[in-house]
Amino acid sequence: MKRKSAVQIRCTVCQVNSATDSSVCNSCRQTVAAESQANTESFNRANLDATLQDTLGLSAHRFNELLARADDALAATQLRDTLSANAYQALMQTGTQTDDALAATQLRDTLSADAYQALMQTGTQTDDALAKQAVQFATPTERKETRFVANAERTERVAGFLPAHLYRQIVAQEQPEPQPEPPVSQEPSAPAVAVRPKRSRRKFLAALHLVVDILLVVLVVLAGLGVYTQYVQTQQTRAAAQGRLTLANQEALTAQEETQAQQLATQEEFNQAQQQATNLVQTFHKTVSSWDQSHLYRDSYDSHRYPLASGYEQAGVGAFIDKDLAEAHTTAEYQSVVSATQNELFNLQMLEADYQDHTPFNQAHASDLHMLQRYQLSQGTVMVVSLVEQIMRVYQQGKLVRAFHITTGRVERPSLPGVWSVLDRQSPTIFESGDPPGSPYWFPNTPINYAILYHLGGFFVHDAPWRGTFGPGSQFPHRDSSGNTSYNFDGSHGCINLSEADAAWVYQHTTWKSSLVIY
Repeated sequence: MKRKSAVQIRCTVCQVNSATDSSVCNSCRQTVAAESQANTESFNRANLDATLQDTLGLSAHRFNELLARADDALAATQLRDTLSANAYQALMQTGTQTDDALAATQLRDTLSADAYQALMQTGTQTDDALAKQAVQFATPTERKETRFVANAERTERVAGFLPAHLYRQIVAQEQPEPQPEPPVSQEPSAPAVAVRPKRSRRKFLAALHLVVDILLVVLVVLAGLGVYTQYVQTQQTRAAAQGRLTLANQEALTAQEETQAQQLATQEEFNQAQQQATNLVQTFHKTVSSWDQSHLYRDSYDSHRYPLASGYEQAGVGAFIDKDLAEAHTTAEYQSVVSATQNELFNLQMLEADYQDHTPFNQAHASDLHMLQRYQLSQGTVMVVSLVEQIMRVYQQGKLVRAFHITTGRVERPSLPGVWSVLDRQSPTIFESGDPPGSPYWFPNTPINYAILYHLGGFFVHDAPWRGTFGPGSQFPHRDSSGNTSYNFDGSHGCINLSEADAAWVYQHTTWKSSLVIY
């Protein structure tokens, strides 16, 4: 048989949900039951508190304070029994003996002797403080369980100083009525929110502050290191710059000192060269003059005496040496004067040696060979002229080839002693006078067949067809074999005169590379 369906009516409370067996829906019924249980508990607790207050004869303020302190003591005892040793030890460090003494004094002044004795048996005020802090760190569930245990223990301790029938009445009033279990909700429960203990939060904040402090210290240290590094680099840069400046100064000073030393050395060398040249030129002139004065040539033609070394005096190379000395301004120039003067002194010594040599003119003389050796003229063709002999000897490869009588320059215009190169070769040519008409040294244009230039200024080795006498003494005034004229009674104007035949041989057996030595 068919089952009758339940009658669906609207709830009389919410006017929304439907009810079946009664006029109230399940949701509203559960809400009413919860409110009824809360009112019952509130009523039982209010009746219990009123009964205790009347029994003890306390005012409402003192009774409430007594209940609060009893709850704290019971909670501390429960926490000491339930918490671990480390947690309890941490809670014990939060109170002081001074707070315990003050709390005990206030209770002794407020409660009766029996009530104070009952409370003193529950523990010390230090336990109360520890219990309170333990409750602060406990979860809501732990706090609720601790509260129920504290209420039970408080009831047991209150029974110790209340009459039996009054205690039983209080206990009967505090027993809660059995409540129906709440329906299991079909909705998924919300996930439990993890509550971070305050102590862990403090540790986290402390650790965070420590990390921040460490970072600040590290930043300060790094900044200090950066500043120090920059300072060190700056000092190193300054030191390097100072070192470079000092080194540059030292190098400049060293260069200056070297320059000064060189200047001093140069100046000293210059002074020495100047003094040496001056002294040597003076010595040269004295030597020439002394020898000439002691070796004068007595001319039988005019009974005069003439110097044999006139070519070394002022009319000859002596003037050139004085001119070079006067125009010298450097050490090298003075040294050049010294070298030229030394050579002329050597040539003069060879003249003196040849004056004493009586070797025939057509044989090699020792003085000739010394001249060739000094001036390194042992190779090639060399024309050697002896002023005291008035002889030319031609040497090829250091060997005597021919010897000729010659006529050199007169005393006023002597031939120049020295070692000369061939500057020009002319065959034939015409000589023109370098002196003006009316001068005792003027001559008309004269044809020359063989001419070899050995020094600028018209100093030649050439043929002299207007002469008939050559050889010793012909450089001084004499009687010419061809008859005297104004051009042949005396020596030349500085040239080396030969007969036309001898000049032709010399010209044909010499070259541009040949040398002329006059001493």
